[in-house]
Order: sequence, then structure tokens, then C-alpha cells
Amino acid sequence: MAPVTYVVREGDTLSEIALRYYGNGDKASWERIYNVPHNRNVIGPNPNLIRPGEVLLIPFPCVVPPDCEYKVKPGDTLSGIALHFYGDATKESWDRIYNNPRNRETIGPDPNLIKPGQMLLIPAP
Repeated sequence: MAPVTYVVREGDTLSEIALRYYGNGDKASWERIYNVPHNRNVIGPNPNLIRPGEVLLIPFPCVVPPDCEYKVKPGDTLSGIALHFYGDATKESWDRIYNNPRNRETIGPDPNLIKPGQMLLIPAP
């Protein structure tokens, strides 16, 4: 699966970006992003110094641990969440999230109406 691109925003850190894409912001996760040759060239020698506007490549497939939970943020969509966790925003991918019985109960009958603060279970790919 091809990597996706991410444009660094004000206040971002590699740890927060790793948390968003992999569900974990630990050193191994953010180093996975930093160690992509393109990203090292963009960021330079200090991984703690990333700048808004820099375009990073986020390598996939990511490893989703069993029963990984995700808290919905403003502006999230199921396809966007699927893209972050699976590297794929197709209906098949976001259906995997939506069709989890716990998630269906949390979201309700319309998968287009997810709300900030809802906790979703992200099934392993």
C-alpha cells in the first residue's frame, strides 16, 4: 500500500502525527515516519523541529493493535479514519469500522453522522 501525504500544521509534532495515523505516538511510531528518506530530507537532522507546510509521507500499512480505540475529532469522517488506520478510504475499509457492533450502536443508523468525542473500536485490518 502506498504512503499517504500529510501537510504539517502549526503545533504538530512527529509523535502527535504518529498517534493520529498509527494510534501510538511512541518513539518507534514517530521514528517510522521520520526514517522515510523523503521525510528526513524535508525535516533535516532534528526530528523535534518540523515546520508548518512541510509535506511528509506516512508509510503504510500501519499496524492496528487488536481493540484499538479512537476518539472522534471535529471534522472526522469514517472514510478519513479508515484512511488514517488502514491507508485506504474505500467503502470496504470504512465499513470495517462501521460494521463493528459496538461502533454501530455508538454511531447509529447513519455512518455519515459521527460526532466528536465518540469512542470507536478500530478493528485490525
